[in-house]
Amino acid sequence: MRALSWFLAAAAAVLGSASPTAPRQASNFVGYLVSTFSDLNPRVQWHLSNGNSATSFRFLNRGNAVLASTVGTKAVRDIYLTTNSARSEYFLIATDLDINAPGFSWDWATRKGSRGIVVWKSNNLVNWSKSSLQIVEADTAGMVWAPSAVWDDATAQYYVFWASRHYASRDLGHTGPASLDSIRYATTKDFTSFSKPRDYLALPGTPLIDQEFQYLGTPGAWARFLKRDHPTGLPRDDDGRALRVLDPCSRMATF
Repeated sequence: MRALSWFLAAAAAVLGSASPTAPRQASNFVGYLVSTFSDLNPRVQWHLSNGNSATSFRFLNRGNAVLASTVGTKAVRDIYLTTNSARSEYFLIATDLDINAPGFSWDWATRKGSRGIVVWKSNNLVNWSKSSLQIVEADTAGMVWAPSAVWDDATAQYYVFWASRHYASRDLGHTGPASLDSIRYATTKDFTSFSKPRDYLALPGTPLIDQEFQYLGTPGAWARFLKRDHPTGLPRDDDGRALRVLDPCSRMATF
C-alpha cells in the first residue's frame, strides 16, 4: 500500500527506538506523527503535530485512514509505530480486534480473541507492505491486546510487548476461569519470526494492560506506563479519583 509522500517528513515522531533520537529542533524534522484509530473506523489514522507541539495536531490524508487490515478480523486498534536506531525500517503493529463484528462481546474477546498482531512494514514511511497477521501467543491465551515494541541495540532485535490472559491447558474452549491480565513479551528481528512468549510483568491481584515505554533522552532511561484493568474502567481511590499506574524506571528489566 502507499501513503502520501509528505508523510516522510514526520519521521521524527517515531519513539520506538532504544537509542537517542535526534534533537527535536533539527531542521529535517517537522513534527510528531501519531497513529490512532476509532471505534467507528478501526483502521490506521495519522495525525501530525503543528511543529514542536505536543498539544496541537492536524488530521492527515484529509481525515481518511491511511492503512486498512486485510487479515484476521480486518479491523485494528492500539496502533503502534516503531523503528530501529538507524531508522532503516519501520513497522506498524496493532491489535487484531473488531468490536463492530456481529455478536461481539468483551467476554468473547478475552476468551476467543486473536492471538496475533497485525503488522505492516516500510523502509521510508511512504510505501507500506500488505498487512500480515503474526501469531505471537500460545494456545492457552484468550487474546493479544495493545502491542508495542522497542529496539535493543545490544542484541539487534525488537522486544515486543502485549497484554494477555490465559486459560488452563485442558480448557480448550476457554470457558472456565482465566489468569489475570498480564504483560507478555517476545523478541524478533523481522516481525515474522518470534521467540517463545514469556511473562514480562504479572502482578498478584492486579490485572495489567496497555503498557507503553517512553524513552527519556538518556541511554538506559525510560518511563513505563501501564493501565490497571478494571471492570468499571480505571480503578478509584477512597475519594473516587481515578488511578493510573506510572512507573518511571532507570532501565528496562533484565530479560
